[in-house]
Amino acid sequence: VLIWLSDIREYDGMPVLDINQFTPDKRLKNKTSQRVVPINPMLIKAGLLEYRDTLRGAGYKRLFPELRWLGEDERYRKEPSRKFTKLLSELGYARDNTLTFHCLRHTANNAAARVPLSALGDMDSGLQVATRYKLLGHALPEGDVNARHYTAVKVPELMRMVNAMQFPGLPDIAQFDSAWGLEAVR
Repeated sequence: VLIWLSDIREYDGMPVLDINQFTPDKRLKNKTSQRVVPINPMLIKAGLLEYRDTLRGAGYKRLFPELRWLGEDERYRKEPSRKFTKLLSELGYARDNTLTFHCLRHTANNAAARVPLSALGDMDSGLQVATRYKLLGHALPEGDVNARHYTAVKVPELMRMVNAMQFPGLPDIAQFDSAWGLEAVR
């Protein structure tokens, strides 16, 4: 999904990413793809909001203004995938199709699945699963009428899940230099 600067906003005082199709260049896979996702505090600490504000102040509308529309079949996604593959290669990872851009989503799903129930306050195991699915934009499994029709996951519950997710082995994220980022975009 293409991220517009207006998609990074606050919801009840929490920084969130509003995944939507409010602009003609965005299209979601299905109904459950549209959602509000709390932004991980590591990204806030690294300077995501400052970078958003820097881009906005320079007149940009999108978080990644350097991405170009590549036609209806690929839209904006081909270039980020290609750059991610190049980055992995530069870091010494083999190009064997086991590590792809989509692996970032798998990593988030695995981290959410490993969050202990005790870290989620008053959630039961059913709400824990529904929260993980909502966070990732997945539809709840067919056949679970209670989960599909009666479980309303709230943004603060999503935030608890995001805050409790662990990424062992991930080094500290360095503070992002917004001025440098703006210059690189230009």
